[in-house]
Amino acid sequence: MIFKFVFARSILASSAVCVVSALAFVAVAQDLTTIQLRGQLSETILEYAVNRADDRAGGQDTVTMSYSVPQEAWISIGFTNGNGVMVGAEAVVGLPGSGEVKKYSLSSYDNSGVLPMPEEQQTLMDATVFQEDGITTMTFTKILNETGEIPISIGANTFIGAYGMGNLFFYHQKRDSFDIDLVAGEIEVLETRNRSLWKAHGWCAALAWGIFSPLAIGVAILRYWFPNGLWLKIHQYLNYAVGMTTILAFVFAVSAIRSETPSGGTPNHFSSSPSPHRFVGLVLVLFVLFQTASGKYRPSNPAKGEEKSLTRRSWEVLHRVLGLSLLATSWYQIESGIRIYQNLFADSASTNLSGIFWGLVGTISAVIIVGFFITKTVDKGGDSEEEEEEEENNASSENSKDTGDKGSSEPEI
Repeated sequence: MIFKFVFARSILASSAVCVVSALAFVAVAQDLTTIQLRGQLSETILEYAVNRADDRAGGQDTVTMSYSVPQEAWISIGFTNGNGVMVGAEAVVGLPGSGEVKKYSLSSYDNSGVLPMPEEQQTLMDATVFQEDGITTMTFTKILNETGEIPISIGANTFIGAYGMGNLFFYHQKRDSFDIDLVAGEIEVLETRNRSLWKAHGWCAALAWGIFSPLAIGVAILRYWFPNGLWLKIHQYLNYAVGMTTILAFVFAVSAIRSETPSGGTPNHFSSSPSPHRFVGLVLVLFVLFQTASGKYRPSNPAKGEEKSLTRRSWEVLHRVLGLSLLATSWYQIESGIRIYQNLFADSASTNLSGIFWGLVGTISAVIIVGFFITKTVDKGGDSEEEEEEEENNASSENSKDTGDKGSSEPEI
C-alpha cells in the first residue's frame, strides 16, 4: 500500500515537472521574435528572445536563438565586431551528425582556422540541433557579454548566418551577413563583398573569351573572306585584346579579394579550396601570356617551295592544342564564375547570366561554322597550301610590327 502511494506520488511529481516545463517552453516560445532573413539566407528563419537577468546564467543577460534552414546540413550563427566579415568573428555551430552545438573562433577562411573554443568557454545553455522533414534547426541560449569574446548588444548587432551542403562540416553552401536590432526586430543585409570589382572581373572575362577569342579564331578559319592577308592583322589585334582583357580580369579579381580581406588576414588569392576557380584562373593567365608571346615570336614560315622545319611544325601543333585548351578552360571558368557570383549576390540570380553568355558564344560559333562550310563549297580556284603560305608571308611582311616574321596560319589563342 505504501509502495503504491509512493509510486503514485512520484508519477504526479513527474507529471507536474513536465507540465511546468511545457508551460515554460510555451512562455518562451511566445516571447520569441521571428525574422525571415534575406539575401542568400532568404529561405531561413531566425527566432530570438533577450532574457534579462537570466537565472540560468547567474543573473547575467542572455539571448535565446533558434535558427532553421531548409536543408539537412550543418548550421551556424556568427557574431562580428560590426564588419560582417567571417575572419575575426565568432560563431555557434551545430553539427547534426554528432548532435554537437559549440562556440567556434574564426581566424581564417580555411578549415584550419575554424576551431572550437576551449572547453572553459563552452558556456551555451539548452543547446540542441535536430533535423526533421528536410529542415535543420539549432537552438541555444548564450550569455551576451563574456570575457574575451565579441559582445552581443541589446540593440544593433552585425551577425553572420551560414549552412553547409550537407552534415559534413566543410564549406558553406549559403552565407550572408546582416545587421539586426534585437530590440526593434529589424534586419538589413550587409554586403561584405566588393560587387563592383567582381562585376568588372566578370565583364572582362566574358569579353575576352565570349567575344574576342571566338572572333579571333573565326577570322583565322575564314581567312579567305579577307583580302590581301587582312585576316592576319585582325586576328593578331583580337588576340592582343584577349590578352589585355584577361589581365584586367585578373587584376580586378586580385583587387576584390584584397579589399575583402580583413587587416592582418591572409588573402589566399590562388587557393584551390573550396573551389578551384582561383587557382585555375592563375594558371589560365600564365598560359595566356605564354600563348600570346609564342604567337608574336613564332618560328618563321618557309619560303615558297621550301619544306617547313620541325620547329615550325611542332609550334603549329602546340599552338592549336594550347589555344583550344585555353578556350575550353576559360569557358569552364566563366560558367563556374557565374555560379559563384550569383551565389554571393543573391539578387542577381533572377537574371540568366549563363544563358546570355552561352547564347552569345553559340551565335558567334554558329556563324563561324556556317561560314566554314560555305567556304568549303565555294571553288577556290585551285588554291594550294603553298599559295596560302605565300599570301600569309606577304601579309606578314606588310606588318611592320611583326619584325620580319613570315607569318602564321594558326590562331594565336
